[in-house]
Amino acid sequence: TPLSFLAIDGAGEFSLGEDITDFMSNTATTTLIFGKNRIGYLTGTSAIDFSLRIITDSSGAKESTAVMLGQPVFMDDQGLRSLSTSQSFGDWSRGTITRQIQPFIEAKKAAGYSPIGAHRVRAKDQYRLYFSDGSIISIYFGREKPEALSSNLTFMPSIVTSGEDSTGAERIFIGGDDGFVYQADMGTSYDGAAIDAYLRFPFMHMGAPNREKRFHSAKLDITTENTSSAVGIYAEYSNGDPDFVTADTKSKVVAGVGGFWDEAQWNKFIWSAPVQSRVTVDLQGLGENISILLASNTATENPHTISSMTMYFTPRRELR
Repeated sequence: TPLSFLAIDGAGEFSLGEDITDFMSNTATTTLIFGKNRIGYLTGTSAIDFSLRIITDSSGAKESTAVMLGQPVFMDDQGLRSLSTSQSFGDWSRGTITRQIQPFIEAKKAAGYSPIGAHRVRAKDQYRLYFSDGSIISIYFGREKPEALSSNLTFMPSIVTSGEDSTGAERIFIGGDDGFVYQADMGTSYDGAAIDAYLRFPFMHMGAPNREKRFHSAKLDITTENTSSAVGIYAEYSNGDPDFVTADTKSKVVAGVGGFWDEAQWNKFIWSAPVQSRVTVDLQGLGENISILLASNTATENPHTISSMTMYFTPRRELR
């Protein structure tokens, strides 16, 4: 009698002590219950052994941000956290997974932007968190440590969801405050508008932080699914010191990649092209260190992948 909530029929009533923001089933006998500042878990199979236990009174989940990725991931007032346990339930421990991007989250809070929802991207091992200003944090869990990247939508989201269709393919939908429903991870544009993308590397001193260097060139190995891709490249020197000359923005066209006969997928490689394209960029800059910025703007190109970057430089005088 699953629709009977009478205690005499075996139902029970428990109090978390505050408004509930999310539920999550962890195992067949455990249900996680999230409040704004409290997390508990309900265990048991019948009224005989039902038990609500509190995990923490100092942390909770923002509404609609709890997602299961092997372990529960959620956002609280301090940032993104995870719950881990060595058993099927009980003995939970909390951990912060966004320490390196905490300034980004704090800036959102200071500006008054709040999370509106999150979901799992199964095909990419990602957790995606959406904010009310249209920004997104994507966290990849496929390596030893989580890796985060931010992006922005061209509209304000109001609700997000993900699931599988009848063929088993993953589908992600975003409801916008403009009344439209958008499907994510489809096509090569933002509903026809070009996508701006950039990647800035940290300042690299090449193992000699106190030595001036003449940077000559950089070689990048890039793989692209297109017949060609346009990439903009820009360099900053000596921690962005304005007294040091920066390189002009250069645009490079990356040729599509080739493949091996009887191995590559038909119509997915370019005849008479290398398996991986290499782009050489002239720099001619002087400084203690260098940071490279890569950028693209397109509505028609598929993504490209940068697998390596090699810097060519000459050591100069030591800075004292």
